[in-house]
Amino acid sequence: MLTVSLIQQQGGQLAGTYEGNFTNGALVLNLTEAVATFTGGDIRTVSFTFGLKNRGYHPSCDSLTVTIGLSKNGVSASQERTVTVDRTAAVYNTLTLTQGSLSSALVGTDSWGWTTTTTPSQPNLEEACPLYVRYFNLYAWNFISSTYPCQDNEVRIQFIMNNPVMAQCSSSYSKMSITGLEIFQSGPAASLTFYSGEVNTDATVSWSSNSSILIEPLEGKWLKAGTWYNITFNRKNIHNSGIMFPQIQRGGEGEIATIWRSTAQGYYSYTRILKLEFISPSLTSSSPYPCDSNTLQVQLQFNIPLLVCDDNGARRPRITLSGLSPFTSDSPVLSVSAQKASGLSYNLTGSWSTGTIVFDFQEDLDAGTRIYVNVSLFNSDDWLQTWTPGLRADTVDYFSTTAILTTPSTDVLVQPYVNSFTVTQTSSVPCDATILQIAIMTNVPLPERCKPVMRIVFGQTLGASIQVEGVTSSYVSDPVIEAAVSGSSYGTMFNLSLTNPRNPLVAGLALYPYFNTTRRFWIGANSPIPPSDPTNYVVTATSISVHAFFTSRYPCEQNTMVIALTTNQKIVKQCVGSDPTTITISASDLSSWFNLVNSVPLSQSGNVLAYANMSNVDFKISLEEDIPSTGYTFNLTVTNKVRPYSFSDYLSLTYQVPPLPLAHSSYENNVFSQRNPLDDTSTCVYQATPNPGVQNILTFRFGLLTALLTECSPILRIDIGQSLCGFSSSSDQNFNATFDSTSNSLSISPLQNVGGTREFNVSFKNPLTQQNAPGISFSLLLNGNSFFSGRRLYLCSE
Repeated sequence: MLTVSLIQQQGGQLAGTYEGNFTNGALVLNLTEAVATFTGGDIRTVSFTFGLKNRGYHPSCDSLTVTIGLSKNGVSASQERTVTVDRTAAVYNTLTLTQGSLSSALVGTDSWGWTTTTTPSQPNLEEACPLYVRYFNLYAWNFISSTYPCQDNEVRIQFIMNNPVMAQCSSSYSKMSITGLEIFQSGPAASLTFYSGEVNTDATVSWSSNSSILIEPLEGKWLKAGTWYNITFNRKNIHNSGIMFPQIQRGGEGEIATIWRSTAQGYYSYTRILKLEFISPSLTSSSPYPCDSNTLQVQLQFNIPLLVCDDNGARRPRITLSGLSPFTSDSPVLSVSAQKASGLSYNLTGSWSTGTIVFDFQEDLDAGTRIYVNVSLFNSDDWLQTWTPGLRADTVDYFSTTAILTTPSTDVLVQPYVNSFTVTQTSSVPCDATILQIAIMTNVPLPERCKPVMRIVFGQTLGASIQVEGVTSSYVSDPVIEAAVSGSSYGTMFNLSLTNPRNPLVAGLALYPYFNTTRRFWIGANSPIPPSDPTNYVVTATSISVHAFFTSRYPCEQNTMVIALTTNQKIVKQCVGSDPTTITISASDLSSWFNLVNSVPLSQSGNVLAYANMSNVDFKISLEEDIPSTGYTFNLTVTNKVRPYSFSDYLSLTYQVPPLPLAHSSYENNVFSQRNPLDDTSTCVYQATPNPGVQNILTFRFGLLTALLTECSPILRIDIGQSLCGFSSSSDQNFNATFDSTSNSLSISPLQNVGGTREFNVSFKNPLTQQNAPGISFSLLLNGNSFFSGRRLYLCSE
């Protein structure tokens, strides 16, 4: 039922209040009672008023007319008329709230938002519809205090409407919602105030899904049109670089309005949480040397503050520095220190995972604050690694891999190489102990961490036991030596101790340095570094020069064979794995010339130097001590053997030093020959008388250059050529004489060692007849062997 008031304004004749029926947009009013009580004559004009609740939405308007029908005596529409709405009536347009009849409880001001400069002279036709309901319009702005992630944000959303929002509308039309608030963390509730700051208690404000705000007027309350309202709240921004497009609308119907944000740069329909950006980051390496300790200094500056974020596990942004291939760490927990540009220290930690550092910031950092982060690492041993550093933050969606200024730019580590490689040798004598002093100078220090190894390869197998001295450890497999060295200096020195082989050689040394942690050779994959001068390991061939001297050249005499040996270098007494070194003096028939008295130790300064022995073809002098480079003189005691005497009979000697090879053969021609102990110039015979048949005396004179030794059984045999009648010899205690009548020869044997000039007389009777002088010759027999024979014996000239 609807209460209808009959009024007398505008010519109305009836008055009173009656109940009407309003159904489906049609009002049915029964005037029977009112007409019956009217006493003023015929009723020609009826004016009435009634109240309705406007709909909650703006209906479409297709017609500007209202149809009025009069029903009489049960006959409907018998008096039906179409009435045009009075266009001169006071109606308000969409740009103004000016209407004197509007209650100030519903409208705050005459202007609710942006207005035109000129009010239209005529209302819009659509606004003149019967039972017109205004279209819902509103304007809104938002104001924020921060666009930084995780920072407290004081937010104010301001809006104004051209229609009030009333609780008495259906539920959908009596609510307002603000949506698109995706950049805030959960937090305190929002509040509704008037523009003046006065708290509005006519509506409730609540969050929905942390991104929407719902505003609902209380029962019987409303939000005024033409009034600025503020929604305020204080919440932290989300940790990531989100964006929001906030909107406001009345539920159910009406404009969805953008909540604009005004900045110095212009008006924006969105608000973005700033992305984290790195401002001119830089990275500096303190050491270019492989395996050296290194301090990386990272300069960081951010466009946003680094704050704790509850929606990110209650932590600050975690910054990751990647692309650090040239570095390594022994521990996942790094030694990190940081300092602000102001000099104040800053607390952060760092963790290491292959080629990557993760920095966890432990305290707030204001936007634009530059910090210097020092990280202790070790350089890799792989100098070929280059860095491609990049920064990213796992709490924002921005990262950079190219914006870091690095020092050095790409080649972080110095490629190691050898400045010099020298080899000095204490001895080049065959079979001698020697020390090769290896000196290597490098362009980088050699830290223990890299496990530097100097791989030295001789040009040939040495066949020697090599000891490596002055290194951490070593591996030897002839001809390869691998020496692990260490130290912080730019180079290393160590010794190779070995015994030189017996054979001369020139073996070049090649150096292959590498780091044992990755076995990467310094130059290429496996290329040698040639040593500087001297370049070779040398064993010098031994040269000797021998000259033999003899104290006696006469048969049967004891002889001292003096061997003067000179050499270009020391001769070692014994080579490893060989018999003692022997000086061998050879001749094809040596045993026919001498007898060695015995194997006599030969001494020098009281030390036994060697022992000698003799075979059929050689003397062997076995060394007990080294022969110095100045050489030495050996004395061998021998007995000269008896050989048939000849002026052309000479001994030639060959000298060797087994097992050492000689640089050239040592040979001495005609070094020895035996001499005749008789002096031919003083050997002759005297005759006492040439008369026939008389007693005669022959006196034999012998000139001896050396004594005739009885142990040699010397016999002077004189072939007279005729028989001697009445032979007798003089009584001489030095000689014994016998005459062989068969051979007509006289044999004179010394009874003791005799020397000098000796005479021996024999007597006989000359033949009775004249004869020519027979040819007298003489021979010398030693030990029953003929030393010489058939030499003519002449009369002495005196």
